[in-house]
Amino acid sequence: MHPVAPCNNSAFLELPNGARQPMTKFQIPDTVAEITERYLELAQEAGVAPAALYLTGSVALDDFREGLSNINFVAVNQDPPPREELLLLGEVHKALRTEYPQPWFSGIYVTWADLARDPALSSKIHGQIEGHWGTVGSADANPAVWMTLRSHPLAIRGPESPEVWADPMVFKRWNLDRINTFWRSWMSRNEDKPMTAQALLFCMPGLLRAHYGIAVGDVTSKSGACQHGFSVIPDVWHGPIQDALEFRQGVRTPDGRPYQRGQKALALLRLLIADANKLRPKN
Repeated sequence: MHPVAPCNNSAFLELPNGARQPMTKFQIPDTVAEITERYLELAQEAGVAPAALYLTGSVALDDFREGLSNINFVAVNQDPPPREELLLLGEVHKALRTEYPQPWFSGIYVTWADLARDPALSSKIHGQIEGHWGTVGSADANPAVWMTLRSHPLAIRGPESPEVWADPMVFKRWNLDRINTFWRSWMSRNEDKPMTAQALLFCMPGLLRAHYGIAVGDVTSKSGACQHGFSVIPDVWHGPIQDALEFRQGVRTPDGRPYQRGQKALALLRLLIADANKLRPKN
């Protein structure tokens, strides 16, 4: 299932040079617009504003949730920033974090050449990830980010539809690998513990999103992943998915108390892992 269809409104971001650029057909949350605008102001003042800037993640997929979501970005230049600019960018993000401790303004700095190839082939990509500046790895520069840029580009500045590498089979294999490494590891660490509502909010949409990536070969939001679950999983398992979706959408507030359907949720996660491996890409 694709993300929620956008409305017909046009949102605009006031850029530091006074220009106004259309961002998207759906309404950008005020928090996102304010923090992104301030980032561009600070970067321009320091002389390190990127040639192009894209928002990815929940914002691009129209699923940003105050108090839950980060603001994810990809900044693009013709060449990698030299050491002097990297130092200045680190200071820009430090200043932005001082003004806006939350939500995280997290993202990576890449070149057009990086976007034109498999991210696994790129090296020494720098970024600001949840308050930490430095070199990032494959967890942050990955096929899901590239696929979001290709399928759901949200340009703040630069080409509206950038040329981005994408290979659906590589994307499917990447999601399967994430299920068999990250999510299996998470299960082994947590299956003997009482599940909390907060844990459910983390694991159910996350694993469903990876399952969607394997089944469909595209990205979806966390809310869209829950809708995917409703469409492919028998009704008897829908309870934990519905709970996760309601926590995600603010209908109910998750807390640290034991989640009453914890064992059922864990059983569903095991079924999803097994089913994802049945969907294993054949080439």
